[in-house]
Formats: sequence, C-alpha cells, structure tokens
Amino acid sequence: MSAEREDPMSTTLFLDLLAADIDAHPERLVPLDPALIQYALALTAGVEIDLDAPLSDEDE
Repeated sequence: MSAEREDPMSTTLFLDLLAADIDAHPERLVPLDPALIQYALALTAGVEIDLDAPLSDEDE
C-alpha cells in the first residue's frame, strides 16, 4: 500500500494494540538471537535496494 493510500487510523490501532499487549505481557518480549541476525545479514549481503523507489502495481 502506498503512503498516499495508507490508513493512519489502522496503523494507530495496530500500534495501540501492540503497546497494550507489551504492557500486559512484558515477559513475551525476547531479544533477537544474534545467530538469526547474522543469518539474515548473510542472506541479504550484496543486495541493493532503493527504499524510496515506488512499488510496482504487482508488489502493492
């Protein structure tokens, strides 16, 4: 969904739900495993992306 069509209310509602869940169950928060981070970095090594490039119609 492009930024122009993104519903700010749905984003706010999701973040409010997430915050409430974190407040209610802080024990569920766990740090990322360093091995998982290294694996993700290895998978994406050398991949170049333009975060400002618009998505194609099929990507939205």
